[in-house]
Amino acid sequence: MYFSGIIFFSFSLKVSESPINRIAGTDMDHSKILNCVWATVLVMTTIGYGDIVPRTPYGRFVVFGCAMYGVIVVSLIVVTITNTLEMNSSESKSFVVLERLKIRQEMREHASHIIGLAVKLRNSDGQKKNNKIKLVTDMAFYSTEFKILRQ
Repeated sequence: MYFSGIIFFSFSLKVSESPINRIAGTDMDHSKILNCVWATVLVMTTIGYGDIVPRTPYGRFVVFGCAMYGVIVVSLIVVTITNTLEMNSSESKSFVVLERLKIRQEMREHASHIIGLAVKLRNSDGQKKNNKIKLVTDMAFYSTEFKILRQ
């Protein structure tokens, strides 16, 4: 719809502005279809640089219709893309379940690290003080992460 609108309004603009092109050659040359396509795209997307503007009443009417058509088509495109990318309720529920399973798995991993470090700390009677400090630090880290995941 968008591209067919561009073709239709470009051709309509070229036809409606042809009397001006025959009378006086201006910088706004509507005799070339690419200039009309450029003007149509700018009007349909509501950018409107103003480098090519219609000068006849028919040309202004065509550009007004082009602007209305562009607003409707672009808004339909935006709504369609938004609805396509938005999750429905079953997808949202599935996403929440997957996130909870992921958190549960991470909690298991942190718990296993904490238990392993606690066993190493208990069996570290003859180890250096630096190794014990590292074990306690690691245990504190995993405990903190576990608490964060639990919330």
